[in-house]
Parts: sequence; structure tokens; C-alpha cells
Amino acid sequence: MHRLANGRWAGLLNNGRWVGLLGIGWFVLFLLGAAVLQGEPPPAGATVAEVRAFFHAHGTRYLAGDYVAGCAFMLLLLPCGALLPRALHLPDRPLCSYVTTGAVAALVTVGGTATSFLDAVAMAHGDARLDDSTVTV
Repeated sequence: MHRLANGRWAGLLNNGRWVGLLGIGWFVLFLLGAAVLQGEPPPAGATVAEVRAFFHAHGTRYLAGDYVAGCAFMLLLLPCGALLPRALHLPDRPLCSYVTTGAVAALVTVGGTATSFLDAVAMAHGDARLDDSTVTV
């Protein structure tokens, strides 16, 4: 551990390239998961029948896209947000670190919570056993 802090590996976390790669990786996986795999879910105000039909036909694909996008947020965006102030050479401003990390953590939490409602409908594949109030977008 001492070698990691003071040895040749210490520059790994200070190197802005890694943070840039994390950010680019997050963007690519987010686009793949959200735009390509999930597709276009029914718009707000869609009828219950349209929502059920979409998730019956594309429920598994929607869940796979949400999983890929969620992994991108958790495994790439969180470390990117936590390491960004260090990569920008702002160690004398610890408040920036805390605000950036807190904002990214809040974004991941709110995003994960918001997608859980449609994920529940996708897991049931829009089954008729779900109450209409659950399926309404």
C-alpha cells in the first residue's frame, strides 16, 4: 500500500487521461444502454394498452439497456466524478471535490430510483396482472 501511495503507481490517479477515459466510457455505455438497447419507451400520456404492448414486446431488451446504463453510471461515472477535481489539479479546493462527488452520487441515486418504476413494468412484460395505475407512464 505504501508503494501505491508513494511509488510509481501514485501518478495513476493523478493522470487526467484516466478520468477522461472514464467519462468517455460512461458516455459510450450510456448511449448503448439507453438509446440503442432500451429504445424509445412510450411517451408520457400513452394509453395503458400502448405501454403494455411496448413492454410485452421489448421488456427484456429494455431491462438489458437499463442494466448497461446503470453499470455505466455506477462503474464509470461515479469514479470519474470523484477523481475529476484531482485530475484538474484542484487539491487546494476540497470543497470542489465534495460537491462534485456529491452531485454525481445524487444523480446516480435519483436516476436509479426513477428508472425502477418502468423496470418493474418491464420485468412483468406488461402483464395484465399489473394494475392499470402501475402501468401508466
